[in-house]
Amino acid sequence: FTETNELKSPMVLNIELSPLGIGDRFEINDLFFVQSRSEILPESLSTLDNLALIRRNKPTMIVELGGHTDNIGSKKANIQLSKSSAESVKDYLVGLGIKEARLKVTGYGSKFPKTKNSDPESRKHNRRVEVKSLKV
Repeated sequence: FTETNELKSPMVLNIELSPLGIGDRFEINDLFFVQSRSEILPESLSTLDNLALIRRNKPTMIVELGGHTDNIGSKKANIQLSKSSAESVKDYLVGLGIKEARLKVTGYGSKFPKTKNSDPESRKHNRRVEVKSLKV
Protein backbone atom coordinates (compact mmCIF):
# COMPACT_ATOMS: atom_id res chain seq x y z
CA PHE A 1 0.00 0.00 0.00
CA THR A 2 1.10 3.53 -0.61
CA GLU A 3 0.52 6.27 1.95
CA THR A 4 -2.83 6.97 0.28
CA ASN A 5 -3.86 3.30 0.71
CA GLU A 6 -3.89 2.62 -3.04
CA LEU A 7 -2.64 -0.73 -4.26
CA LYS A 8 0.59 -0.62 -6.26
CA SER A 9 -0.31 -3.86 -8.05
CA PRO A 10 -3.26 -6.27 -8.06
CA MET A 11 -3.50 -8.53 -5.06
CA VAL A 12 -4.95 -12.05 -5.03
CA LEU A 13 -6.24 -13.64 -1.85
CA ASN A 14 -6.98 -17.34 -1.66
CA ILE A 15 -9.27 -17.96 1.26
CA GLU A 16 -10.44 -21.44 2.13
CA LEU A 17 -14.00 -21.38 3.39
CA SER A 18 -15.63 -24.22 5.23
CA PRO A 19 -18.85 -25.23 3.52
CA LEU A 20 -21.98 -24.14 5.32
CA GLY A 21 -24.28 -26.87 6.50
CA ILE A 22 -27.98 -26.38 7.11
CA GLY A 23 -28.41 -24.29 10.24
CA ASP A 24 -24.86 -22.91 10.21
CA ARG A 25 -24.59 -19.16 10.64
CA PHE A 26 -22.10 -16.34 10.51
CA GLU A 27 -22.19 -12.65 11.27
CA ILE A 28 -21.72 -10.15 8.47
CA ASN A 29 -18.67 -8.28 9.74
CA ASP A 30 -18.04 -4.63 8.84
CA LEU A 31 -21.75 -3.96 8.32
CA PHE A 32 -22.77 -0.56 9.63
CA PHE A 33 -26.06 1.31 9.73
CA VAL A 34 -27.08 4.86 10.51
CA GLN A 35 -27.78 4.96 14.28
CA SER A 36 -31.29 3.66 15.07
CA ARG A 37 -32.10 3.28 11.36
CA SER A 38 -31.84 0.55 8.76
CA GLU A 39 -29.89 2.69 6.29
CA ILE A 40 -26.65 0.95 5.34
CA LEU A 41 -23.56 3.15 5.59
CA PRO A 42 -21.32 3.38 2.48
CA GLU A 43 -18.33 1.78 4.25
CA SER A 44 -20.35 -1.47 4.40
CA LEU A 45 -20.87 -1.86 0.66
CA SER A 46 -17.64 -3.70 -0.15
CA THR A 47 -18.52 -6.29 2.51
CA LEU A 48 -21.95 -6.79 0.95
CA ASP A 49 -20.41 -6.92 -2.53
CA ASN A 50 -18.19 -9.80 -1.33
CA LEU A 51 -21.18 -11.56 0.22
CA ALA A 52 -23.03 -11.29 -3.11
CA LEU A 53 -20.05 -12.83 -4.89
CA ILE A 54 -20.09 -15.80 -2.51
CA ARG A 55 -23.86 -16.13 -2.97
CA ARG A 56 -23.51 -16.17 -6.78
CA ASN A 57 -21.09 -19.09 -6.47
CA LYS A 58 -23.70 -21.10 -4.53
CA PRO A 59 -26.79 -20.72 -6.78
CA THR A 60 -29.00 -23.22 -4.92
CA MET A 61 -28.28 -22.03 -1.38
CA ILE A 62 -31.09 -20.31 0.50
CA VAL A 63 -30.24 -18.23 3.55
CA GLU A 64 -31.93 -16.31 6.29
CA LEU A 65 -30.74 -12.78 6.97
CA GLY A 66 -31.40 -12.37 10.69
CA GLY A 67 -31.37 -8.86 12.11
CA HIS A 68 -30.46 -8.22 15.76
CA THR A 69 -30.50 -5.14 17.99
CA ASP A 70 -29.39 -4.16 21.46
CA ASN A 71 -31.98 -3.85 24.24
CA ILE A 72 -32.43 -0.06 24.11
CA GLY A 73 -36.00 0.86 23.13
CA SER A 74 -39.21 -1.12 23.06
CA LYS A 75 -39.29 -4.78 22.02
CA LYS A 76 -41.71 -3.97 19.21
CA ALA A 77 -39.50 -1.17 17.85
CA ASN A 78 -36.38 -3.36 18.09
CA ILE A 79 -38.04 -6.21 16.20
CA GLN A 80 -39.10 -3.80 13.47
CA LEU A 81 -35.63 -2.20 13.30
CA SER A 82 -33.88 -5.57 13.16
CA LYS A 83 -36.20 -6.79 10.40
CA SER A 84 -35.79 -3.53 8.48
CA SER A 85 -31.99 -3.76 8.75
CA ALA A 86 -32.02 -7.30 7.39
CA GLU A 87 -34.40 -6.15 4.61
CA SER A 88 -31.91 -3.44 3.65
CA VAL A 89 -29.20 -6.09 3.27
CA LYS A 90 -31.58 -8.23 1.22
CA ASP A 91 -32.51 -5.31 -1.04
CA TYR A 92 -28.85 -4.51 -1.65
CA LEU A 93 -28.03 -8.14 -2.53
CA VAL A 94 -31.06 -8.37 -4.83
CA GLY A 95 -29.82 -5.21 -6.53
CA LEU A 96 -26.56 -7.06 -7.21
CA GLY A 97 -28.39 -9.93 -8.91
CA ILE A 98 -29.08 -12.39 -6.08
CA LYS A 99 -32.56 -13.88 -6.53
CA GLU A 100 -34.96 -12.59 -3.91
CA ALA A 101 -36.39 -16.08 -3.32
CA ARG A 102 -32.97 -17.19 -1.99
CA LEU A 103 -32.99 -14.60 0.80
CA LYS A 104 -35.36 -14.86 3.75
CA VAL A 105 -35.56 -12.10 6.36
CA THR A 106 -36.21 -12.34 10.10
CA GLY A 107 -36.08 -9.65 12.75
CA TYR A 108 -35.06 -10.97 16.16
CA GLY A 109 -34.80 -7.64 17.98
CA SER A 110 -32.83 -8.04 21.21
CA LYS A 111 -33.84 -11.68 21.78
CA PHE A 112 -30.38 -13.21 21.09
CA PRO A 113 -27.63 -10.90 22.39
CA LYS A 114 -23.98 -11.82 21.80
CA THR A 115 -22.87 -9.88 24.86
CA LYS A 116 -24.43 -8.17 27.86
CA ASN A 117 -26.16 -4.89 27.07
CA SER A 118 -24.48 -3.19 30.02
CA ASP A 119 -22.67 -0.35 28.22
CA PRO A 120 -22.44 1.28 24.76
CA GLU A 121 -19.38 -0.77 23.77
CA SER A 122 -21.04 -4.11 24.49
CA ARG A 123 -24.37 -3.04 22.97
CA LYS A 124 -22.77 -2.32 19.60
CA HIS A 125 -21.82 -6.01 19.31
CA ASN A 126 -25.48 -6.97 19.60
CA ARG A 127 -26.49 -4.79 16.63
CA ARG A 128 -25.79 -7.07 13.70
CA VAL A 129 -27.09 -9.10 10.77
CA GLU A 130 -26.33 -12.81 10.63
CA VAL A 131 -26.55 -15.21 7.70
CA LYS A 132 -28.03 -18.64 8.44
CA SER A 133 -28.00 -21.45 5.88
CA LEU A 134 -31.49 -22.86 5.28
CA LYS A 135 -30.73 -24.94 2.17
CA VAL A 136 -27.34 -25.83 0.70
